[in-house]
Amino acid sequence: MTELHSRIERTPTVFKWMASAALAAIFPISAFAADVKIDDLIVAKAIPAAQRIQETKAAKAFYQFWNTGNEALLKQALSPHFIDHTLPPGRPQGLQGPAFASEQFRAAVPDLGNL
Repeated sequence: MTELHSRIERTPTVFKWMASAALAAIFPISAFAADVKIDDLIVAKAIPAAQRIQETKAAKAFYQFWNTGNEALLKQALSPHFIDHTLPPGRPQGLQGPAFASEQFRAAVPDLGNL
């Protein structure tokens, strides 16, 4: 799994999906991860099927993490060696960074699950 996470860290497409997932969490269409449905997914043909499946699984886990705050999903989506190269002031580095951001956002919007 570590090799997969390492590959995911270097894959710009996955980061684009993750950024989209973060924005979608801020403006959720659905309040519950179980309700998440992807209607259209565009993936480059050059990506081997096994890699495409793993990257899609990681992107979905990251989206669901932002949607639920469940840190187990964060650990499924990102490498334990994750480094945020655009770290805002006050946010911890590594996996603790997105977890901290999610916690802070949920504290600011406590009824997020009721939207």
